[in-house]
Amino acid sequence: MLEKKINKIKYYVRPKRAWEQMKAAWTLKQTVYLYGVTGAGKTSLAADFLDKKQFYYVSMSDTGIDEAAREIQEKLDIAQPKTGGGIFVIDDLYLLETQEERNVCECLIEKLCSRRDVWLVSRAPLPGWLTSLYIRYIFITIGEESLFLTEKEQECYLEKWELFPTKAACKRIWDLGGGIPLFLRIVSMRLKELPELENLEEQEEAELEAVEKSRKDLWNYCES
Repeated sequence: MLEKKINKIKYYVRPKRAWEQMKAAWTLKQTVYLYGVTGAGKTSLAADFLDKKQFYYVSMSDTGIDEAAREIQEKLDIAQPKTGGGIFVIDDLYLLETQEERNVCECLIEKLCSRRDVWLVSRAPLPGWLTSLYIRYIFITIGEESLFLTEKEQECYLEKWELFPTKAACKRIWDLGGGIPLFLRIVSMRLKELPELENLEEQEEAELEAVEKSRKDLWNYCES
C-alpha cells in the first residue's frame, strides 16, 4: 500500500540550489528526477520539501510494478473528484530489470506526467529507457552537484550540531567531503564525542584525527 514513508532528517540544512530547483518544478508541476551517490541527500531533500504535504510513496523494492501501477491508479481514481491526483514519489527504479517491467513503468509514468494535477518525484538516476519521456515532458533533474552543501552551508550544518571546529578542521572536512551530507553527519558524530580541550593545538590535532577516522567510516559504510 502506498503510504507516507519518508521521514524528515534531524539537523538538516537545505542545499539552496536544489531547493530552488524543487520550487520551480513544484510551480510548473514538472516531473523531478533526484539522483546522486549514497548519502548525497536525496531522501532528506524530498522529506524536507514534502513536509506537511500529502503525498504517496512507492518503492520498487517493496512491491512489484504491477501492484504499484494498480495502487497508483486507485489513488488517482479516488482523489480526482475532490482534490486532484496529488503528489507521487517513485523510488528504486533501477530495480526494474526486465523489459516487460520497464514497459509497464514507462506507461505508468507517462500517465502521471500527462496530468496537470499530478506532481511526480523520482529518486533514481535517469535510466535510458525513460529518455523519450524525459524529452517529451521536460523533467527537471537534480543531481548530486546540487544536493551537496556549499562551504557556508557546511558551517550551518555543524552549528546545528553545536560544533565549532578549528579552521584547520573545517578546511579538512571541506577538502575531504566537498559538502556530502553523509560525510558531514559522520564527522559530526565523531566530533561530538571529543572532550573540550583548553590547549588549542591539542584540540586541533584531536579534531583532525576525528576527521580522518570519519573518512574511513564513510569508506566502510559504502563498501558494506
